Amino acid sequence: MGSAVSILSFFLFFQWSGRPSLGWGLLIGGVWSLSNIFLLKRLAALLFHSGEKSILLIALFLFLKFPVLYGGGFLLLWFLPVSLWGAFVGFTLPFAFVFLQAVYLAAGGLAGSPSRIGEEKVFR
Repeated sequence: MGSAVSILSFFLFFQWSGRPSLGWGLLIGGVWSLSNIFLLKRLAALLFHSGEKSILLIALFLFLKFPVLYGGGFLLLWFLPVSLWGAFVGFTLPFAFVFLQAVYLAAGGLAGSPSRIGEEKVFR
């Protein structure tokens, strides 16, 4: 959620500051990255689920991730007049949020915070 708000904030800032190409690049890269994270999460859940695996769903998510997501991203960056640096930053920003969140949780987070309630049951 934080990365989506940041991407939208940067997009609006660059739109109003007279750099719309950079703003659109950030927005396209951010939506591309968030879609990538969503598809990775769903694909990992399907692949590592202990029950019966649906080959059709796995094939669907693989098709959405590789040809559609990456092909569509390439076509957007090739044909639209957007900043490649903006797209790179927009693509990287959600991964930076995920990385920082993982570091925070690995370091122990805040003891007794609502995000950690019930975690003992899962990891012990």
